[in-house]
Amino acid sequence: MKEKTNTRQQPIIVKYTQSSRNGIQVSPLHRHAIGYIVQGKRYLYHGDSRIEIGKGSVYYLGTGNHYIEDVPDPGKPFEQIVFFYDAFQINRILNQLSINYQMEIENDHDCANCHNRNEVGYPAWNALKQFFTSVNHYLADDVFGRDEVAENIKMTELAYLLLSNSECCLKRCMLNNID
Repeated sequence: MKEKTNTRQQPIIVKYTQSSRNGIQVSPLHRHAIGYIVQGKRYLYHGDSRIEIGKGSVYYLGTGNHYIEDVPDPGKPFEQIVFFYDAFQINRILNQLSINYQMEIENDHDCANCHNRNEVGYPAWNALKQFFTSVNHYLADDVFGRDEVAENIKMTELAYLLLSNSECCLKRCMLNNID
């Protein structure tokens, strides 16, 4: 089966809800993903290690195959919000932040948790949690389905929040996949 080419120039923002546990699944990604766990927890498997991403945490998945397991809380569904983007889109957003807003963008974060990793988790801080709460409202009102500019604005805001936190492992991952 031939893969459909995405001609959109914006990131894609979606919310996934899953009511039952399906075990470990292979998730092939053709775009990078930054996600936020609204409810439940996600396990990312890499070799012999397992990374737990709990409620209120963010994660990064690079392109390629990932082994994941989504676990709903008892009596509640697993919920996550995910931003999908490619290198061209993040380059455009980072250029905009740098040129239009004079933001200094440095790939200065380095820690053992994210060095040479294609999947990373990190606890969200208050501003990031509020950001995803607003995205959740946009998704509930189907704003992104009617307005692609809103997706681009929200991805730019997400990039800004991640870049402004020098301790966030997602910053390094996001900057490592640009030209």
